[in-house]
Amino acid sequence: MLDSFHQLENMRRLSLRENRLVGNFPMFIFKLGRFDSTYNNFKGEINVDFGKLRPRWWLTLGPNEGLGGMKYFDSLLNRNNLELLELAGLHLRRGILDWVGNLTKLRALKFQYTSISGSLPSSIGNLHRLTIFSLVGNNLMGMIPESIVKLSNLVYLNLGFNSFSGIIPRSIGKLFYSNPSRKKDTPSESIGQSESFEKVSYERLFKATDGFSSQKIIGAGSFALFFKGVLDEEGTNVAIKVLNLQQRGGSKSFIAECEALRNIHHRNLVKIISSCSSVNFQGNNFKALVYDFMPNGSLETLLHSCKKLDHMPPHNLCQLDLIQRISIAKDEACALDYLHNHCGNVVVHYDLKPSNILLYVYMVAHIGDFGLAKILTLEQLPNANRSS
Repeated sequence: MLDSFHQLENMRRLSLRENRLVGNFPMFIFKLGRFDSTYNNFKGEINVDFGKLRPRWWLTLGPNEGLGGMKYFDSLLNRNNLELLELAGLHLRRGILDWVGNLTKLRALKFQYTSISGSLPSSIGNLHRLTIFSLVGNNLMGMIPESIVKLSNLVYLNLGFNSFSGIIPRSIGKLFYSNPSRKKDTPSESIGQSESFEKVSYERLFKATDGFSSQKIIGAGSFALFFKGVLDEEGTNVAIKVLNLQQRGGSKSFIAECEALRNIHHRNLVKIISSCSSVNFQGNNFKALVYDFMPNGSLETLLHSCKKLDHMPPHNLCQLDLIQRISIAKDEACALDYLHNHCGNVVVHYDLKPSNILLYVYMVAHIGDFGLAKILTLEQLPNANRSS
């Protein structure tokens, strides 16, 4: 099928996301303007002459079983034409960030769960056009360079799940990060999610889910249905939680979750992207929350079901090995420690169970569904836990 695509000379965008395609990596895609191959089963090396890419090129590569490394990164320096570079779930070499500072036209840079090691170079401050910057889930360490304050157009920053030290400046670009409970000179575990989630219209959610089609349902809870949707033209998947306001406690659950997640930021907590509080086409009240999509589903599904689900990438269900189980337990413990001890007021989840443990790339666990959560002030804690 893919062999015939190269004949489409006028094609400028191609997304093969989550199609489970197999075979050699399609090299014709570098004639396009935008390409996304996340969650397939391509194999072989990606031999790219970046210098021959079209201007304003967007590249998104994600986990592909059997896919080899990327060659010719140095040729990026020959022609600075990348505006978006997103790599996820690939194993990249040490020092790969050293040349990124030369890509001065970049507007979005995401290296997520790519096993990069080393430190963040000061040349990152050269990316004055950068609005989105994420290095979550790597093996980076050392001090965050002061040059990061030069990213004057930045609106999203996520450096979580690394071993950085030092303090992020309170004001970078157009975002503002504030966490009064954060200790000085400690590893950054809660960096990221610094932006407040924005509102989204009912019409956009209706379109994103094909009219809330039953084919888009990926789960159900006590107060809500969960849909898989696509909110933007780039085909980014999101999870949409639609509250059942006819169910007693549904509206209260929406408020509780918004309040609980408004000011907490951690790599192992499901992130709210936006929210909706409006009316539907029938004039009834409508409330929903939009989250990052967790491609590996819930822990409950992996533990108790061997059915292959349409919304999940290919992997062996019911076969979590000991290392994966320990890693998931560690992720849960880190999130709970943060909620109970490191985010100002104590946040109690009250509904922790396998169906609320969601799994991202490489089985990184995230706690979700804060509909029953409560925020406890110092006065509400037991006397034994109060500080004088």
